[in-house]
Amino acid sequence: MAKRLRGAPDDCRYRVAISATVSFSLGFLDWPSLPVLVVLLTVYGLALTADSAPTSATITEVVDEASMGTALSLQSLVGFGGTVVSPVVFGLAVDTSGYGVALATLGVAAGLGLLSVAALHRSERQKLSRLRSIGENLSQ
Repeated sequence: MAKRLRGAPDDCRYRVAISATVSFSLGFLDWPSLPVLVVLLTVYGLALTADSAPTSATITEVVDEASMGTALSLQSLVGFGGTVVSPVVFGLAVDTSGYGVALATLGVAAGLGLLSVAALHRSERQKLSRLRSIGENLSQ
């Protein structure tokens, strides 16, 4: 189980980091050639669409079964809530500061996701450590 727990949060972390990096960099590039832009946007799109399944898998692996419905619905609320708020924030950023800053706001949102995954990963490492120490105490 420990291997599975390490896998899903790591997968989430890498995908969100890619998304954040591309979001920040897209707005400040000096309009690269079309092939470079297509590659960047393809990587960005793949990273964005591929983070939901590992996030749900992580939640199902780390949350107690009795709280599973609440945890998954909270994930949906936060995820879909972001899709409601982000266009408004993006539009305000474009109007006040331009596309570079607007795209960076998407990177900030991804960065917040990255912090959440890191907190979850740290929490799981602590839980596994406690379980190991309990197991060692029982075996003595």
